Formats: sequence, C-alpha cells, structure tokens
Amino acid sequence: MNHTKAWKNFQSSIENSTVLIQRCNEYKTEKGSTCVQTQEILKRSSIILLMTSWETYIEDVCSEIFNNQYQVLHGSSIGLYVRRKFEDQLKKFHNPNSAKVAQLFTEFFNFDITTEWYWNSYNEPNQVKKKLNQWLEKRGKIAHRSSPDDVPSKPDIEKGIRFIRELVDKTDEIIQNKILNI
Repeated sequence: MNHTKAWKNFQSSIENSTVLIQRCNEYKTEKGSTCVQTQEILKRSSIILLMTSWETYIEDVCSEIFNNQYQVLHGSSIGLYVRRKFEDQLKKFHNPNSAKVAQLFTEFFNFDITTEWYWNSYNEPNQVKKKLNQWLEKRGKIAHRSSPDDVPSKPDIEKGIRFIRELVDKTDEIIQNKILNI
C-alpha cells in the first residue's frame, strides 16, 4: 500500500515517544526519588511527543491533500483565497480532537473522515473518537497543570502509542482510498 508523506514522517516522529517510554526501564531497578522523578519526566515527555506526532501528522496530511485537490486553482485569485483560509485554519488547529478533525476534513475535503475510524478492536467510530479525545486531555493536563496522578502508567502509555499508530494507519488508508484515490 502507498502511504502519504505525512505517514512516513509520522513513523519517524513517533519513535521519539517510543524511545522515551522504553527508557523508563533503565530507571526501574534503581531506588530513590531521582529515579522515580526521571521515570515521571520520561512518561510525561512521551505523551507530549506522542500527541505532537498526531497533531503534526494531521496538519501535514491535510496540507498534502489540499495541495493535491486544489492544484488546479494554483495561482488564481480564488486559489489564493482558499489557500489563505486553509492556512488560517491550520494555524488555529491545536490539539486535533475528533471534532476538529471532522470539521477540517468536512470543510476542505467534503468528507468527515472520523466516520470511517474503526478497525479490529475498535469497531465503532465513537470509541475511537472518545479514546483520541481522552489522550488529548491527558496531554493537556500533563503539559499545563500536571500532578503525579495525571501521568498514566508505562503500560497505558504503550497502549496509547499503539492506539495512535493504528489511528494514523487507518486515517492514511482512508485518505488513500477515499480522498486521493491512489
């Protein structure tokens, strides 16, 4: 299967999150508050990088689709107007929860991609939307007003990494089949 450039870039960026969470094992056997604190820092950083990878993927893949679908308007007045509108939307596009993704795809590509978000253990799009939104909430708490209770366990973070990987894989597959028709 072909993949978007955004998918390929995501594969590189998600590795940062994976490496950080794996590094937690290095501090597991040692005792002391410094080791526990280091584990917490690595877990928090892993979640922030995980969700940043998701945000970057969505921004990049939307730009890729936009350039593909609106290339016929390139250089025209209407093309410049639509591009400015699109770029303004991306500037405001922080923490891409399911509603924001649905709105962006619907507005510019006439397709709510979130209705197609289901696979294996997630057989209902609302499950996927809820899970994505929960991870974005966790990221927000960790980044802005974090307490030790806000940081998920290492196994939960590993599940989150797997979930975001699967979501990006599914999103890219939908884009290839329904939007870009590659």
